[in-house]
Amino acid sequence: MKKRSINSSNNAIDPKSLQPDQDVATIKLVDYALSLVRNSSRKNRIKHYLFYGTSIQRNYAALYFKRIKDTEVLTEAVKHRRSDRVQAFSK
Repeated sequence: MKKRSINSSNNAIDPKSLQPDQDVATIKLVDYALSLVRNSSRKNRIKHYLFYGTSIQRNYAALYFKRIKDTEVLTEAVKHRRSDRVQAFSK
């Protein structure tokens, strides 16, 4: 079983644990953790990963912004070639 890191003080996923070869349990855990993000500082951190993260981090960040329907951030990411249109706007 792969090690999954959650910071218990703020329920944050350790971004270093987001690797391309993740198992289903890790993917579901990250997806759930992202659904808990509500404050602006954490939202800004996810935006940082959308623009500067690894491919998998950008995928999770795009998923987060799709779910909260923040198309402005997704449009900006596409404009700066940090995400493609399919990744940013597919359903």
